[in-house]
Amino acid sequence: MAQVDVESTFDSYLERFRVLLAPQTWQKLVMDLSKNDALALLRLHRVSETRMSDLADYLAVPLNTATGVVTRLERRGLVDRRHSADDKRVVVVALSAAGRTAVAGAIREGISVAQRVFEDLSEEQVGLLLGVVDRVLEVLTADARDAAPRRTTRRIAID
Repeated sequence: MAQVDVESTFDSYLERFRVLLAPQTWQKLVMDLSKNDALALLRLHRVSETRMSDLADYLAVPLNTATGVVTRLERRGLVDRRHSADDKRVVVVALSAAGRTAVAGAIREGISVAQRVFEDLSEEQVGLLLGVVDRVLEVLTADARDAAPRRTTRRIAID
């Protein structure tokens, strides 16, 4: 590993990354949504519809938190919630037409930002950048996996 003054490097890059954290940078991408709201919309974009319990698992939050996320998104007209035709106890969530339009627009904006970044880099620099980002994500994913609480199922005896 290279010798790096991690504290000063972190401080320097944190200051330089302010542009990435600025509201105007993210407003078009995440539509003034919380992290969980944005992740829920992206999940629904990928899977078309999902059960509330599966969405809670994906977000790694309790079911009541996922319900709050869906309620906020439903108020904004971005998702529709209904009971499953197969099991009325199961609630299913899907993007509304407005939600599909909003997510598609945010994805287009994200692609536009990436294109602006990549067009100023050589092919070698793009490969290097993506390789470094992949490695950072591998490290952070392993850290998150190691820190994640293990969920256990409580068995209730029925007499």
